[in-house]
Amino acid sequence: MLGAEYVDMAEYLEQNPGVFVLWVVDTVPGPSGGLANVNVTKEDVPETVSLQEYLDASVDLLPSDFEVVDQGIVTLGDREVGKLVLSVVSASLRRMSVVYVFRDGARFWNVTYASDAGEFVERTPTWETSIHSFWLEG
Repeated sequence: MLGAEYVDMAEYLEQNPGVFVLWVVDTVPGPSGGLANVNVTKEDVPETVSLQEYLDASVDLLPSDFEVVDQGIVTLGDREVGKLVLSVVSASLRRMSVVYVFRDGARFWNVTYASDAGEFVERTPTWETSIHSFWLEG
């Protein structure tokens, strides 16, 4: 349905169903032909790992074709959360994403918004509104 360039991602999702808590794709390509998406993952880690250590480790584990545009800890409401802005060139498309990292005890939740780089700035206000609606019970 989405085209041959998304076969690898579809196969990865099928082979690793436990990786993503949520994966949503806008099936209408943007002006550049790329698809915007949002996904949520969770990872259990020792409670001794700080938010900064988790961000640093996440960056260290990125594939070599990813570039970190920005990294830091920001405040959303009354919570400190990690924020990564990433860029990657894939299949002749330059994609950008913003990842928000929330700590919940021994679990980190990662909320990622991604699109073609040419649409990233335009979509950012919507994503910033959206991330303020993310909450964790407890």
